[in-house]
Amino acid sequence: MKSVFIAMLTASIVLLFLPCNSGTPDSYKHISPFIYICPNGTILRDTTTVPLDPAPPCPNRDPATGVASKDILINPLTKLSVRVYLPYVPNPTTMIPILVYFHGGAFCIGGPSSRLDHLYLNKVSSTAKVLIVSVGYRKFPQYEIPVPFDDAWATLCWLASLKVIGFDPWITTQGDFDKVFIGGESVGATIMHFLSLRAGFMALPHGVTITGAFLAMPYFLNSTLLPSEPKDFQQQSFYQVWDYVCPRCNEGVDSSYINPYGLGRMMTLIGIEKMMVYVGEKDYLKQRGIAYEDMVRSSGWDGELQTYEAPGEDHVFHVLKPNSTNTKIFIDRLAAFLNA
Repeated sequence: MKSVFIAMLTASIVLLFLPCNSGTPDSYKHISPFIYICPNGTILRDTTTVPLDPAPPCPNRDPATGVASKDILINPLTKLSVRVYLPYVPNPTTMIPILVYFHGGAFCIGGPSSRLDHLYLNKVSSTAKVLIVSVGYRKFPQYEIPVPFDDAWATLCWLASLKVIGFDPWITTQGDFDKVFIGGESVGATIMHFLSLRAGFMALPHGVTITGAFLAMPYFLNSTLLPSEPKDFQQQSFYQVWDYVCPRCNEGVDSSYINPYGLGRMMTLIGIEKMMVYVGEKDYLKQRGIAYEDMVRSSGWDGELQTYEAPGEDHVFHVLKPNSTNTKIFIDRLAAFLNA
């Protein structure tokens, strides 16, 4: 109770100094843990509910995992950046798979420097022996949909260009451009669906293709409640926040950016060889992930589909509980998927 009281007090103090110009903390609309809507219409990112303390990169290797990391600015104009993770391998000339990773946070919070994501990706890179490119796509409220999707594709194009340009020694020396994967959780998985389809009809530079994608607890919505979903599904914050992050989506939650259902045979255009979908037993979005699995499986797509359910786990448990048994199982399965 003490920790809850401190969190509430901190949020109230922060709100008193926010640039909203009017109103008391009680008059703010809070879509936790993503945004605050002020009485004057100003929208602010919630920086108090979820721990967002930044973790610096470790260019001299993380002492716990042996993974080196560094930040790279891709585009000075848009400020698009990535954090690259390089695991220790005995032979420095060994070529290892590349994983382009997209964090969750409802397009509002999180990022490559998030301490929880940083810890998680150190473990993935070390266990799977993969080079990871964690993408700092631009977020709401400063940027709206479709900016994160555009940043995602721009990052893949930048990465593909390194096959020839050779700008970064870590990626060009040890990254295997014949084994490029994409992955993410929650809205990161939403981005994965978009990229997987786009890769089916748009080519990346220099013949680079996407081998596979993993979607962990994907964040998909539409206006139809699935039969087994709780009746308060549409009252949840992850549902309510969509109209804010995509105000120009006339279809609302039925926009193709967030609603993949009904694509049917179009899913045969998925431009990857294999896919892994992971859901949590207690996740509110579990049935959305299962429905996506069913759609892919019945579409006629000829790729390999792996599906798993984490028993007793909630949304993005593998990031929030980095030392749990189920997180270790998840990372081990992901490592096998990336190296098969």
